[in-house]
Amino acid sequence: LHCVDMRWGVTTCQSDASATLLLCLREIERADIVIGFFGERYGPFVPAEGVLGGDQVIGRLQRAIDMASREYTWLEQYGDRSVTEIEVRMALRAKKACWFYCRDSSFLDELPSDLVQSHRSEGDAHQLRLNALKADLSSLGLPSRTYPRPAALAPLIEADVSSHIDKTYPATMLLTELEKERLAHVRAGRAACDETFVPCEDLLLKLSQHLSSNSASGRISDGALPLLLSGPSGIGKTATIAHFGVRHASQHPEELVFVHHIGCSPSSADWAKMLWRLLAEAAQHLPPSFTPEKLPSIDAPPAQLQTAFARFLERLRR
Repeated sequence: LHCVDMRWGVTTCQSDASATLLLCLREIERADIVIGFFGERYGPFVPAEGVLGGDQVIGRLQRAIDMASREYTWLEQYGDRSVTEIEVRMALRAKKACWFYCRDSSFLDELPSDLVQSHRSEGDAHQLRLNALKADLSSLGLPSRTYPRPAALAPLIEADVSSHIDKTYPATMLLTELEKERLAHVRAGRAACDETFVPCEDLLLKLSQHLSSNSASGRISDGALPLLLSGPSGIGKTATIAHFGVRHASQHPEELVFVHHIGCSPSSADWAKMLWRLLAEAAQHLPPSFTPEKLPSIDAPPAQLQTAFARFLERLRR
């Protein structure tokens, strides 16, 4: 599991540019599981009368909502809600697997007196909005639990997430040979593009232009040339190709993007098995007229796979 904490990771520059909410909504859209925690506080919200008296907190919130609304137009109907509620609404609209944990109000009795005020509800208006949000979640039948104190959270979350994983991916579910190989290459790509990788946009643009120039007609032209990306070891070639493959596939779902990482699995360095993987991926992505009538097995003789691949290339040229 790769955890994303909405409280961390936003730079000062992004915050000053009012991009915090937009970045958080994008992360929720990417997530598979969303976990929410509720205490007594609802968070700041823009009142119906708008920003009054030069309130800087509400002013920043209004600008953040305005910026995020350009990408998520449904936000217009939630312009008077807190960031927390907007994030919850995003998870609901995206139909994510969600769990919400509500802290028991008795927890305030255990806090030192100097911390009680910072944990207590901001006021009646805030409390009403928080109660309404919880009621909406309950009416939708979403999993919601009450916990007495933060120390009791870990076993609850572990049980809920483990149960979800077991139901979604039961032990009886077996991956096919293609799925196993695909997963190995996906993992290799993710490892290459770790959180420290910063792509070179100029290079990505050149890669896109190369593909566009060779496939503008929808067919590979006779004069099309392959492109070789080379450079010193450690300069980021693998990361660039892995990043470009993911980006291009998301922007062009109609195209088959085949990224192969040599060394990521026992079969990855075997040229015959690489041909098998390409044929298998093509059979799932392309119309039947382009792929072999019967796909050879992964253990088929290399000559048989070579013949099937040659026929595949011939069909692509038609």
